[in-house]
Amino acid sequence: MHIEEFYELASAPARFALQIERFDLKVKTHYAQLPFIGEETQIKYIISQLNKRAQIAVIGSPEANALTTGILDWKEKMLSFFPARLHVGPLRALDTSVACFHAMQIPEINAILTGLANPNEELLLVDLLREGQKTQT
Repeated sequence: MHIEEFYELASAPARFALQIERFDLKVKTHYAQLPFIGEETQIKYIISQLNKRAQIAVIGSPEANALTTGILDWKEKMLSFFPARLHVGPLRALDTSVACFHAMQIPEINAILTGLANPNEELLLVDLLREGQKTQT
């Protein structure tokens, strides 16, 4: 997708109904989690087809949810919730790594990445990790 096409899609409301498909998929487990959860992990994802060349993929896994919603964590014998904006440091880096590892195994994403003749010119990555490293509330 060309940058102009991306901005046109991003700035204008959809003029047509989106085609949305939901999937469950078993993927290889990230190496850091192998000893804890086995060789396969179940993830959910949604593909929204905007047009013949544009898709939006949304992944649902505990790691992806930690990046966009937050995490539950035990602190001093109490269960606490930390919103995504407070989920920082090495644990956030691990969740990002695992979520990306799972996302690369989604057939639609894998097909796009392996089908590019010149990735430097044909690929546009947009970081949509909500509330990133914000720590001020």
